[in-house]
Amino acid sequence: MNRLWAVYIAIMVVCLYFSLGGQMLKRRCIITVTFIMTLFSGFRSWWYGDLVKYYTRYLNESSLSLRELYKTNGLRNIGLTMANKFAYSLFGEYGYDVLLFLIALFSAYTLGKLIAMYSSSPYWSYLMYLSMGFYTFTLSGLKQTIAMGFCCLAMIALLQDNIKRFLIMVGLGALFHAPALVFLVAYPFSRKKFDQWYVIVVATLMTVMYLYRDQLVYFFEDAYRSEAAADAMLAREVSGVGGRFIGMMLIMMLAMMLRPLTLKDRIYTKVFNVMVLAAAFQMMSVFNNTYTRLADYFYQFVVLFVPMFMQPITSKKELAYRRASSIIQNTELRLMLSVGITLFSIWFFNNQLSGIDNKILFFWEQNAHNLYWR
Repeated sequence: MNRLWAVYIAIMVVCLYFSLGGQMLKRRCIITVTFIMTLFSGFRSWWYGDLVKYYTRYLNESSLSLRELYKTNGLRNIGLTMANKFAYSLFGEYGYDVLLFLIALFSAYTLGKLIAMYSSSPYWSYLMYLSMGFYTFTLSGLKQTIAMGFCCLAMIALLQDNIKRFLIMVGLGALFHAPALVFLVAYPFSRKKFDQWYVIVVATLMTVMYLYRDQLVYFFEDAYRSEAAADAMLAREVSGVGGRFIGMMLIMMLAMMLRPLTLKDRIYTKVFNVMVLAAAFQMMSVFNNTYTRLADYFYQFVVLFVPMFMQPITSKKELAYRRASSIIQNTELRLMLSVGITLFSIWFFNNQLSGIDNKILFFWEQNAHNLYWR
């Protein structure tokens, strides 16, 4: 069995096993899954994908003084630079392996904390995280993995209306990947209430994002300087919105049927609004995979969105503001939707594994340091 499939099945089995319990078993589920994800990605060999490029940067930056680094890069991604220098000062060339483990732990921990606090179903959350390719991406993209972890902490602050902590977390994420600053728009937009102006604002946002995609590509050029010219040229030639955007819109339409927005459903409304931003930024993904990753700062919170609109009504308080979503109480419908979403997720996950899975080995199976110096 391919290794990513083994991880996928193991996590789903763990989630299903603990799903019958209460809050205590939910915590145990999250701890177990965090442990699995950390060990698998933390002990992987870095002779894979962009990790080799990151190792070259690790060695180059570790040999330069802070003044030389500032002359070369300015403050661009200063967080990773400082992490590289600190790891090298303690462990030399093998500090990179330690750094990979710590990044894997941080990513799994921040995701687990978000799910523990706001997801009613770790099964749905981890199914979405694995199937939509977020976990697969963390195996290669270090800068954005760290930044997405900080955005998870920022999302918690957003849901708690703590703007100071939200700004701090986004700022820390931007130290590692400057485009994480785009998540700043999530705080004001998430507070929009569902009223007569809501549809107009959302429709306007989608229209502007579509019509001015060229200008937005130029705006993000500085963050992706190596690909800016190619993206700018492609922006004039691409039409359409992409299959992932259409998929997002279908998910949101399903959500509106199962859990319509109401003024009293505050947490869900905030998450829904963040997913609106995910759909809007997803329009740019047809230009380049780079912009898919930009949208992922918002899209990753599908780990809260799906379990929220699939959550059955369990109390009179919920019934008071979710009366319109009582359709989800139909057992047969819930079972059919659950099976359908699960099968689609499995299919989507399987389509991503071509050319990836067999390349992932553990560090004791493939000594990347020996290969690098040959």
